[in-house]
Amino acid sequence: MPRIRSLKQFVAEELVIPDGPYAGELFRWEVQPYTRLWLEQVSSGRWRRIVTTGPTQTGKTLLSFAAPVLYHLFELRETVIVGLPHLDMAADKWELDLRPAIEASRYRDELPRTGPGSKGGTPRAIRFGHGQVLRMMTGGGGDKVRAGFTARVVIITETDGMDAPGGASYEADKVTQLEVRTAAYGDRAMVYMECTLTVEQGRTWREIKQGSDSAIHVPCPHCGAWVQPEREHFIGWADAENIYEAGDGAHFGCPACGATIDDEQRRAANLHARLVHKGQEIDEKGRVTGPLPRTRTLGFRWSAFHNMFISSRDLGERVWRASRANDEDLAERELCQFIWAQPYQPPTLAMESLSREGLMHRVSKLPRGRVPDETAILTAGLDIGGNLCNWIVVAWTASTVHIVDYGRLEVPRELKHERLDRDRGLVAAMHEMEELANAGWAHSDGDRLIDLVLIDSGWATDAVYWFVQHQSSPGLCWPSKGYGAGQDRRGYKQPRRRGKRVLWIGEQCHLAKIDHPSAMRLVEFNADHWKSFVHARLAAPIDADGAMTLFRAAPSDHRSLAAHLTAERQVLEFVPGKGEVLRWERVNRNNHWLDALVMASVAAHLRGWRLLDGPAELAPHKSAVKQTGRPLFTVQGRPLYTQERD
Repeated sequence: MPRIRSLKQFVAEELVIPDGPYAGELFRWEVQPYTRLWLEQVSSGRWRRIVTTGPTQTGKTLLSFAAPVLYHLFELRETVIVGLPHLDMAADKWELDLRPAIEASRYRDELPRTGPGSKGGTPRAIRFGHGQVLRMMTGGGGDKVRAGFTARVVIITETDGMDAPGGASYEADKVTQLEVRTAAYGDRAMVYMECTLTVEQGRTWREIKQGSDSAIHVPCPHCGAWVQPEREHFIGWADAENIYEAGDGAHFGCPACGATIDDEQRRAANLHARLVHKGQEIDEKGRVTGPLPRTRTLGFRWSAFHNMFISSRDLGERVWRASRANDEDLAERELCQFIWAQPYQPPTLAMESLSREGLMHRVSKLPRGRVPDETAILTAGLDIGGNLCNWIVVAWTASTVHIVDYGRLEVPRELKHERLDRDRGLVAAMHEMEELANAGWAHSDGDRLIDLVLIDSGWATDAVYWFVQHQSSPGLCWPSKGYGAGQDRRGYKQPRRRGKRVLWIGEQCHLAKIDHPSAMRLVEFNADHWKSFVHARLAAPIDADGAMTLFRAAPSDHRSLAAHLTAERQVLEFVPGKGEVLRWERVNRNNHWLDALVMASVAAHLRGWRLLDGPAELAPHKSAVKQTGRPLFTVQGRPLYTQERD
């Protein structure tokens, strides 16, 4: 039986460059050194989904699209599905990218002599001489077009063109529909995606950031530090009076020491590049430490610094010319997408909003107050108001997020006018929330108690702090404060490390020790980020992992909740001194259940719930926040632990 080569071996021994200055030569990773890192990762077998992006004209399509197609067709001899945004692209992808690569290789004799792919037309299913099929599938058409064809391998090109926002839709997005074609193969399935970046909300960027979010580090030829040069480190061209001066002065500077890295040094540094995945670190000797991120998706990106096909002079002239273009937005988009491989941020962009009508119908089979049997964590959020306090209870399982119950607590009428009496009334309402939490919600094993309640302390701070300090169930309720560009122009600043004040750092949130006699902990979080998290859960197809559902009720019963959850929308806005800022814009003043749901979501994150690549799960990290001052306990009497960040 012939030896099965890895993709890295196959590319080195079989892939012939079909066109360009290296036409007719075998592929050599030294020409574009980033390709070694990509091939090593894909060949390692640890990833099941490969998401790739980089500047145009750098070998991206040949490496991350054509090479995997040839490898699976001819080395592994298996059928391959190619995903395309539109069927009109099938002929171009075949004639310009795939057929030339096959014709340049020793597999040219396997090309079809008759039928689809042999001449002209739009090929849908190309059968090769050795019997395997290359099946072109698009994001268009009904499910019946895709449902009857399965394969172990799906290779998607122009991924962002196939990704339509979910909103209130119950149909999975087109990329997911294509991935389902591999479901029968379980852990053996392979999915490749490649695309030029569009915007942050595009599928490619989301997949990269949620995946391994791998970064290429190189050794500085001057200080020896392992650094990650990016767009902001390309300098010397901006103040030039003409394009020649821009080219002469343009260069990359070391992010660590600032020294100039010329093109010869840039190539040498890239030849020794190392890949560092999300959560890992690289020391001064180039040793990468830390566990692999808990994801099956390799998110791989390179930029202009790693592109050996362009000199610093040419790059400087190009960005200088773009900086003086009549259409600045168009020039900026081209630089982001084609040079720096960064998502473009439009000056103003209102993101697609959730449908209120769709949310009202987003119900499960569980009645109000019923906790799913598989629940791992039960959390609540309480939004404080002068007259009413809105609360919501959410159950978190390995595959679903379910709103178990929600309601309002009235601040005692006779206590809400004067400041002192108002605070007493709010404390009374918070005690009522505590009683609800201690009563629990129906579960097959008996009443299920709340694990953690977060209370908004941004308003009536003294009352919230006093209640938390004097609650009957220590550790059940914690104060929290959200920061967002829409409400607070300072926004949220993620701490870099733990210390005396910062006790724990999570995803766009942290646990802080505040200056208070009780040595109280305060949960601070990025409100914009977590609102996006909530809306993403509500926009996901209802049967997808991590999708959020409501308890069973008539749609009209959820009308008020749906109004609160859609009371804000995402907007991209230019802020002087900061550039483009993604913020949440209020379109309805009643957003209190949205705020409560955000707090319940942050509470679940503190308790260890993570949405990973596939079903969510409790992050199994062993470290806990060190207890200082008064110990914190769950309502069940166990010490309350939170998980370390990846």
